[in-house]
Amino acid sequence: RVVCLRDYQSQNLMIDARERLRILDYQDALLAPAELDLAALLHDSYIEIDASTRRELLDLYAEERGCPPTREALALLIVQRKCKDFGRYRLVTEKKGDARYAPFIQRARDSVLESLPQLPSALQHFVPVFENALQDRPA
Repeated sequence: RVVCLRDYQSQNLMIDARERLRILDYQDALLAPAELDLAALLHDSYIEIDASTRRELLDLYAEERGCPPTREALALLIVQRKCKDFGRYRLVTEKKGDARYAPFIQRARDSVLESLPQLPSALQHFVPVFENALQDRPA
């Protein structure tokens, strides 16, 4: 376990006037698996990241860390994180009437659906439940 920001995404990473990286929104930091922030960044709903770029970034992470995360562990963190985002985006868009988050619903959904086949075998029986919950229908 390491200190994770839990909300590690493009909107919380800024470059200041002296070209230094600044991290915002870190008040919810916690001890968690090292890959938690990696999952959030690689599947950031606010920016389009294609599969090839994700693989390159994952390779860089593995090279720096000395070992890649397991596919299953990363998939589990992606599903957890993006289901949370999916629910939040839909709630804010459909129940609270704030359309700013509507464009990100599909990216969050796609990240979950893309990661489901990589879940650990012991959790594969939950895949149909997730697929049903993520159908495109009114909340």
